[in-house]
Amino acid sequence: MKTAIQVNSFRWHVTTIADGGGKYVAGGFNKTVAFSGEPPPNRVVIIQFENMDKAKAWYDSPAQKDSHKIGDKFATFREFIVEGVD
Repeated sequence: MKTAIQVNSFRWHVTTIADGGGKYVAGGFNKTVAFSGEPPPNRVVIIQFENMDKAKAWYDSPAQKDSHKIGDKFATFREFIVEGVD
């Protein structure tokens, strides 16, 4: 069960993404299927940025760091930045 603190923290995190120029593209609990190999964690999120520099700037921003401090109370994260293709 989600607490009000967790839900409000998630909403704030989504706001930091938008404020940083990102777009929440996909994600959620149990929304990922493995075709081959180990199944992914039960929560995978994909965020799109215009370029790698903007993604890094968002990740290093004070708002994101504050958001992460809250999220760290509820979950363990593995985060990656992947360069897109044109």
